[in-house]
Amino acid sequence: MEKRGKKAQAQIITTILIILLVLAAIVIVWNVVFKTIKSSSSELDINSFLFKGEVSYVFSEVGDVAYVNVKRGSDSGEIAGVKL
Repeated sequence: MEKRGKKAQAQIITTILIILLVLAAIVIVWNVVFKTIKSSSSELDINSFLFKGEVSYVFSEVGDVAYVNVKRGSDSGEIAGVKL
């Protein structure tokens, strides 16, 4: 009966060690990912997402048509598209 008890103890200890190794790996990976995200986010500039200009629209009396005029401001960059 002692062999069976020692085997059970060894399995429990092995399971606990595996759980601790997994938790340590999660902490290490999280630290690497967090530092990467934090350093990359400081390089982003919010001005690249802002639009400086005017948007005006006119509804046509014929049908359900709306004309939209987008006048760009003096900022630099290229407008790839506009979603309304």
